[in-house]
Amino acid sequence: MRVHGCDECARLWEKYTDATFDFVKLDAQLKMAALRYESSVVMARLNEGVVVAARRRDAALARLKQHEGTHQTRTAAAAS
Repeated sequence: MRVHGCDECARLWEKYTDATFDFVKLDAQLKMAALRYESSVVMARLNEGVVVAARRRDAALARLKQHEGTHQTRTAAAAS
């Protein structure tokens, strides 16, 4: 749940978007390298990049969900 007007939501969404883009880009490079039968050194380097990008993406999503939870808590508290 993205709250419009929340600067932290916007910042975290931007981080998540950037991390997702990086992951997709590196994953595509890895797949293209496999199709070109690149060396095992190149494949290992690309694979490590994909793993790091996936971790970064997952961490950004976790931070986003954690922050979004604070909005739900505030909304529930305001309603009671």
